[in-house]
Amino acid sequence: MFIPKIYRSEDLSLMKKIISENAFAMLISGKGKLAATHSMFLMNDDGAEWYLETHISRANPQAKVLQNGDEVLCDFLGAHSYISSSWYEKTNVSTWNYEAVQISGKIELMNDDELYSHLEKLTYKYEKPQKCPMFVEKMGNELVEKEMKGAFGIKIWPGDIFISQKMSQNRNDDHLVLSTTPFSRSIPKAFSSTISSPTAAPVSIPAPASASASVLAILLSTALARLFSNFVLSSCIDRIKALFCLILCPYT
Repeated sequence: MFIPKIYRSEDLSLMKKIISENAFAMLISGKGKLAATHSMFLMNDDGAEWYLETHISRANPQAKVLQNGDEVLCDFLGAHSYISSSWYEKTNVSTWNYEAVQISGKIELMNDDELYSHLEKLTYKYEKPQKCPMFVEKMGNELVEKEMKGAFGIKIWPGDIFISQKMSQNRNDDHLVLSTTPFSRSIPKAFSSTISSPTAAPVSIPAPASASASVLAILLSTALARLFSNFVLSSCIDRIKALFCLILCPYT
């Protein structure tokens, strides 16, 4: 992954955070034919060494060609947000800010015991917050063993690691004043720590709550920018009316 020096990070704690919070990632391989599969990842870290683990369907053509020692690429996209040129105090181009991790490494096929353990850990992570969690051990051995026959589990031992944290480090702190998204508003706080110390621990950036919330935030921020930069209204009532007109405009 190409990463300009100003956006490059070597912070492994940031890498772990991105992987943990954005575990539905891409498994990419080029053996035989270029292939990519969305799958759930876990980081297995005992302190001394770590590796990634995931599983895909055995019916997947990608699984049918992968063997021990083959190289794959794992691609994780963290928090990201559109940065509108209308948010800047001075004219500038729009861009997209994001956090991302790419890890290439050699694979090791899981045996049945390792696959079972992987499914246990994966299920526990996402079932634990549920009101009535259904863990693997509650599903019954017969059902689990039957389902395991269709799963292709692999470990990925890391080789090259790329961590990108693009947060407008090349822009001034007074930018993004009209942004209404938490991700974008928190960017100026990260400027100083990133610029003064490239290896400093990054500021925690909240990801958008949902796609619909992100769309609404962009509409609101654009409306605010247009309202205050293009209109001179005589009263607060007129401003509120104009704001609602601008927000509703895309839907009418």
